Amino acid sequence: MAAPPNDTNRITVTVNSTEYTVDTIKMPYFASNPSTNPTLPHFATALLCVEDGLHSAFDALKTDITAYPILCQTLQRLAVDVLGPRSLTQITTDCKTFRFYDDESKIASTNLATDSVFRLLYMHHTGGLRPQDRGKVFEAVSYILSHRYFFGHLARGVLRETYRTSMGASGKQLVAIDKWPVYGKDGVPVEPYADEDDSDDDYCYGSDSEGESHFRYY
Repeated sequence: MAAPPNDTNRITVTVNSTEYTVDTIKMPYFASNPSTNPTLPHFATALLCVEDGLHSAFDALKTDITAYPILCQTLQRLAVDVLGPRSLTQITTDCKTFRFYDDESKIASTNLATDSVFRLLYMHHTGGLRPQDRGKVFEAVSYILSHRYFFGHLARGVLRETYRTSMGASGKQLVAIDKWPVYGKDGVPVEPYADEDDSDDDYCYGSDSEGESHFRYY
């Protein structure tokens, strides 16, 4: 929820020579550096993540995987609490949490799941993943890539390419994720349900009677 206009935690700062209104509780960096004019790459996207949710990063940066580690470093420098108390296990659990009681719960659960994709990337880009986490990471990546209905092509595409290139996956694991391409040879996103089973109750807590997706494709 946006802070009210008279909230004393909201101040105007200059970043990259542009003025922004920020919440110093959500961006603690500015509580002690309110008058600086720092150079912070992708600050506008960082602010969007803080105000609207981490899932907003995928809509802003699209499939430019080189931008995500830079954004993560900016969020870290701003002391944004991206992970909270969440462990890798909790992040994986959040990826699998979907509620279909009404439109509001659908939006909330898909946002939480897509936020969790970003949190997984954030852990990787800020050094939070350990070599012994590779099994859990593979579990999370496999789940996300294999559930096209729940996760949009931007989030899946960025995660898949990052996993392939820099997350320490074994050859066997790379072969395994090849079962779930994000884009076809024509560059068009592979449609949900193209080759997946949506009836797995361990992963899905319900569905529309008409199978309609209300999830945004970031």
